[in-house]
Order: sequence, then structure tokens, then C-alpha cells
Amino acid sequence: MKTQQDKLKTMLALFLLLTVILATMGIYYEYYENVKVLKNNDTEGTSEEGILSVILKIDFAGIIPAINMSITCNHSLTAYSILLEANIPVKTKQYGEMIYVQAINNVIENTNKTNYYWFYYVNGISGNVASNYYVLANNSIVEWKYEAWSGIEK
Repeated sequence: MKTQQDKLKTMLALFLLLTVILATMGIYYEYYENVKVLKNNDTEGTSEEGILSVILKIDFAGIIPAINMSITCNHSLTAYSILLEANIPVKTKQYGEMIYVQAINNVIENTNKTNYYWFYYVNGISGNVASNYYVLANNSIVEWKYEAWSGIEK
């Protein structure tokens, strides 16, 4: 026979479990509602004329010459898809629907334990989401930089 204290402990455990489940659902919902997944026919970020102009800069840390180019198209681009639009070879790893860039133009991250990785910046600000989720606005400047990572957030 359960005592009053055992019943109270069971109810408290159920309440805590329900709270954790609801909090997890709220975080999940908030994340997926706020992340924009680029669709093939998406034109977000384009000008009124439906044209998107973006500057792409790639800094290879002196390993090979830097790339600076202007990309113009009639559809949306992400910080990742601009590399594909520019026909630059990219090696990636996928985590669920998020894409992580491991190499650009055969410059591979952490070669010989150098602790150098690929980071992207839009208009001088470090990306805070996976590069395939960052939808670019017209006249954005996208910079991919091969940089040393200290383990401390920039």
C-alpha cells in the first residue's frame, strides 16, 4: 500500500517529466519555426526586380590565392549555396538537415592537425546558424575564411 508521501513523490515525478517534455517540445517548435529552409523556388532576399547580387570572398589563409567574385542570380542563396552557384568545389558533412563545410577548393579543415577550419561571415558578422540556413539578402558580402580555431567563440 502506497503512503501519502509515496503518492506525492510519484505525482511530483510525473509533473517534472511532463514539464521536461513540454519544454523540449517548445524548444523544438521554436527552433524549427525560426529556421528558414531554402526552397528551390524561393526568392526571398532578392531585389524588387527579382535579382540577387552578392559578393563572395574566400580567404584560403595564403595556401592558394583568394577568390573575390560577384554573383548575380534570380533566386535566393544561402551562405552555403553561393559556393555551389560559383562552381567552387566543396566538401561537406551533413548533420540532420544542417550542412557543415569541411573543405573549399580542396583546402581541407584541420589538415596535419593545424586547427584551421572554415568559418563564414555575412557583412562582417560571423554566421550563427548552419551555412545552408543563412538566407542572404541582396547586396550581401559573404566571406569564407580558413582560420585557426582556438575553441573560444569569436
